[in-house]
Amino acid sequence: MSAPATPINVPVERLPQQLEAARQTHARLEAEAQETPAKIDDLDERVAAGDLGANAEQARLRLRLRKLPREIQVAADQVKTLQGEYQAALDTHVRQQLASEAVRTAVERDWPANVAAARAGAAAAGQPELERSLFDQHARAGALQALGDALCDWLARDPRNPVDRQLLRCFTDFRGRFVQRLAAAFFDGDAQ
Repeated sequence: MSAPATPINVPVERLPQQLEAARQTHARLEAEAQETPAKIDDLDERVAAGDLGANAEQARLRLRLRKLPREIQVAADQVKTLQGEYQAALDTHVRQQLASEAVRTAVERDWPANVAAARAGAAAAGQPELERSLFDQHARAGALQALGDALCDWLARDPRNPVDRQLLRCFTDFRGRFVQRLAAAFFDGDAQ
């Protein structure tokens, strides 16, 4: 039974090359394990004839043959570890791409006016690098407007349906705290 594989900690961009190198090493060791017995047998005639060099070579090959299974196992463990790291890196990359695409889709779908306004503002100022900060400003304004629309919608509803304050407490980032302060100021009359 082999020892548990330890992470190899190869930079993500080098994982494919490292994985291929580990596979080649494993294949080379397995091929050497297959070829070594035939090489030992080929030296039998020279050893029988008293060739000391052949005798030494045969002894070296026998010793190598004993060490090969452990080296093959180490190489196989390395391949397995690198495959796991590579798959994890791919999974992470795919999740990041999907999340990025989801955010990009939401922005393009939900706030196309914010994107257009940010581009127009940056173009009007002649500073394309300003587009991101302008977009953030427009997005915050859009979030505030969405909150205002939700509040207006709530006010138009039956007053017997209270605001779920416990749900508002679930959001703990800066946007959630902003909504909590806004709800407290509106419903309780106290600005925190």
